[in-house]
Amino acid sequence: MIQSELAHRPGFEAWWETQRALMASDADLKLLNDFRVTAFHKSSLVPGSRIFAGHFKYARPKSGLVMDISPFTPTLPAFLHSRKIMADREHPHRMWENEEFGMQRTWRLKEIGDRELVRFCDECWKKLVEVLSETHGWLGQAFRIENNCKHLGRDFQTLLESEIFAEVPKAWDSAPTELVEPAVETLQLYAEPNEAAEIYYSVKKGQKIKGWIGGRSPLWSSNFASMLVYSMDDEVVLRNTSVFIKLADSRVTPLVGEEVDADDEGEK
Repeated sequence: MIQSELAHRPGFEAWWETQRALMASDADLKLLNDFRVTAFHKSSLVPGSRIFAGHFKYARPKSGLVMDISPFTPTLPAFLHSRKIMADREHPHRMWENEEFGMQRTWRLKEIGDRELVRFCDECWKKLVEVLSETHGWLGQAFRIENNCKHLGRDFQTLLESEIFAEVPKAWDSAPTELVEPAVETLQLYAEPNEAAEIYYSVKKGQKIKGWIGGRSPLWSSNFASMLVYSMDDEVVLRNTSVFIKLADSRVTPLVGEEVDADDEGEK
């Protein structure tokens, strides 16, 4: 676009040759141009993807597993699946404040080595912004563009439970906040927000579940709400506590003044 707009300006071609040489000598911009040529004329670029899934404290990874994942696998299903596998690494009721399950996802192309793809793109963006600013300077205009894409650490790669499931920070702050009772003969507690998912528990009419309701989410069907289970019929549940319930099959009542002694938990 710069070449097209300014080709008629006297002296532009000589000045632009200097800029072109600088860009051609920059390894990142050369790679970026090679990628453009490949994607436009030859084939799509297919990045590799890797995830770290496990225990996080104050939004930072502490322990977990690293594994390769198909770049075509959406992040949310990968998150839900990994969360189920790594459930034993978390307190079943998330009572340790700011400790939770989380996932970091990185993207790479073999041509850029170990560098994360988004970071590579950000660095290229900064360099292209500089070329645009220099071009304005050649035209006698002061025009600086601020690059605001300044993510801290790995924040942009990280997805945490508390960002998706509102029940997790609720559990940090309080005893169980909701009582759930079946509104049908059998209320199913699912591992994922769909009826084809694994059923963790089948709760009969008359039984009572205490815990923390996260509610609906735009990330899954509005028929389902996420929940962190504390107890069933006052028996504390310590396994498979992260569930989904069908709201139409449930009667939810707020709990007031509920007291829980985490040291006296039984096991289910």
